[in-house]
Amino acid sequence: MTKREQTILTFFLSRALNFGWGLSVIFNYTNNHSIFASFIGGLLGFLLIIFLTTRDFSKIRNSLLGKIIIFILSLYMINATMITFCALTTNFYLTNTPPLIIALSLYVLVIYGIKNGLKSIARLGEILSIISATLLGTIAIFILSNINLSNFLPLSYNKEYNYLLTILTSISYSVTPVLLLLFNLDNYNRKSIILGYSLGVISILINIFGITSILGPTLAKIYRYPEFIMLKKVSVLSFLDRIENFLALKFFIDILMTSLLATYNLKKIIKKKYLYIFGLIFIFISLNTFITHYQNTSYLYYYSYLVLSILLIITLIFSKRYSKKE
Repeated sequence: MTKREQTILTFFLSRALNFGWGLSVIFNYTNNHSIFASFIGGLLGFLLIIFLTTRDFSKIRNSLLGKIIIFILSLYMINATMITFCALTTNFYLTNTPPLIIALSLYVLVIYGIKNGLKSIARLGEILSIISATLLGTIAIFILSNINLSNFLPLSYNKEYNYLLTILTSISYSVTPVLLLLFNLDNYNRKSIILGYSLGVISILINIFGITSILGPTLAKIYRYPEFIMLKKVSVLSFLDRIENFLALKFFIDILMTSLLATYNLKKIIKKKYLYIFGLIFIFISLNTFITHYQNTSYLYYYSYLVLSILLIITLIFSKRYSKKE
């Protein structure tokens, strides 16, 4: 895998859990101070990425504990992206389509996408990164015309805000998914991984800045998808209506790339002939446990940082045995 492909895949993974999950939770914790707490979380995550890229994950993944970590993390990421995909599609695009049909469409796309291995996933990521970068740039430009800096006030410390949980959420949601890539690379490039993570965090901070300045922290806490609602505020030429539906493609790209990498990890643990059946069973369980039961999904929103943090901590402790040879 090329250095550029490593950077691109890391970028997608570091962003994936923030849409529909991380950002809405973060705004509930720290309101208009979310960007400051997330910035601290991004810096601490940067240090963790630097440490993780000194480890030899080819040795870790072959151990029993490594396989357990990969299995749990992959399932968790697939479940999270599938919930987000179904909720986003049914709420804003195909409102009359059953969630089962939507989930199966993602399943078929992912199963087909992993057939040719990690190289084809990386090539797809390289192509989609051009679209994603264009959309991100467009959004950033249009956001500038709607900024209201008064939404960041007051800047004084508020003891009701939970800065610690925002920092932990920022770290676990952006760092832990990157393990899906590190576990698959025998010789990864440190600078590429670090660069991909840094770009991902910067894009997340831009999102938080835009949401706070355009929607305001109060509305950001109410909406499940504040990023999408923010896009509705983007005003272009009068004849170009509902542009948010086009700009939101960047969210679908993050979901697709993360689902592909997570499923590819499962493919290396579960035999191919069982993977398809396992996937269908998993979709059925997820649909009946989370996707059609918002209360259960809300628990995932607020406690995902615990699961992801535990997986990250175990990996950090376990990885101390294996340093990467330069």
